[in-house]
Amino acid sequence: MGLSFHYRGRLKSADLLPALVDEVADVCDILKWPFDIFETQYPEHEFAFPPNDQSYGISFTPEDSEPVLLIFDSEGRLFNPSLHELIKSHREGQVKIITIKLDLSDKNPQPEISDSHEEMDMKNMVFTLSVKTFFKNPERSARLLEFLRYISKRYLIEFTLEDESQYWNSQNTDIWHSQWENIHEFINQFNEMIKDEPIESTEDFISFVRKMANMMKKYPDKSDEDIDSPEGIQ
Repeated sequence: MGLSFHYRGRLKSADLLPALVDEVADVCDILKWPFDIFETQYPEHEFAFPPNDQSYGISFTPEDSEPVLLIFDSEGRLFNPSLHELIKSHREGQVKIITIKLDLSDKNPQPEISDSHEEMDMKNMVFTLSVKTFFKNPERSARLLEFLRYISKRYLIEFTLEDESQYWNSQNTDIWHSQWENIHEFINQFNEMIKDEPIESTEDFISFVRKMANMMKKYPDKSDEDIDSPEGIQ
């Protein structure tokens, strides 16, 4: 279990795609990060309307990290093509996706179970990308996030990123340490809890989730603490 970040955005213009792919590939070559290249040019350097199922861009995998996707749909939006195909298959009846909603603020929460694709938030599911990292030190995390900051300013618009380390907004690696310590403490408590918590029914599952929610409240958001901010990475 590591720290994750979540991001979304779109390409500034279709004609920037080849330069983005080339620059990211060059950095990956230098840092020895494996990468995969998809389509590198939009037809006539224009986004496609209406959209099609083609994927454009590049993905890369830093050491101790899940793949980072800089993959765009035919309209220039960052998206997850694998998840897009899964949801498409669900709509066509080839696979079934079941969602479970549970309001933890309710004293007696009842799960809402649905297999209806109309209730799915497509934008959040497909156009918000998530990456889990397993870095052992904050410098490696900062290097990746600063690279994405550079790419987003040069090539993207409407870009937002949220990261559990809180580095993106603070540029403070001290917060990374406290978040990492919280995760390891949480894992230890979770392992102890699940050993003594048999789950044999829906009621058992709801009880377990509520206990987890109460346990998670013990871990405050370190981003609000008064920690001096460094000048950042140059």
